[in-house]
Amino acid sequence: MLIVARRKGQRIRIGENIEVVVTEVSRGEVRLGIVAPKHVAVVREEMQRAVEEANRASAASTLSDEVEKSEVRVVTELGVGAFSSSSTAGTRS
Repeated sequence: MLIVARRKGQRIRIGENIEVVVTEVSRGEVRLGIVAPKHVAVVREEMQRAVEEANRASAASTLSDEVEKSEVRVVTELGVGAFSSSSTAGTRS
């Protein structure tokens, strides 16, 4: 794990296409902006855990007679990033 100190406006680059920007620093909280290609999923860890738990629960539940197994698909991978409700439309968070 790389640990670095950054101030507001400073950036960290990951590879050639991913950039993490410190957008705000306040007591006990840091806001980060992440710039990444569309094919790279950018997801909060707690959101990914919630989806995985829901998938496990769904897979463990029994199917009703009205629904054929071929109609049920369990999401195993997140294909898009989560989006914030910030003033910038379509901002990934």
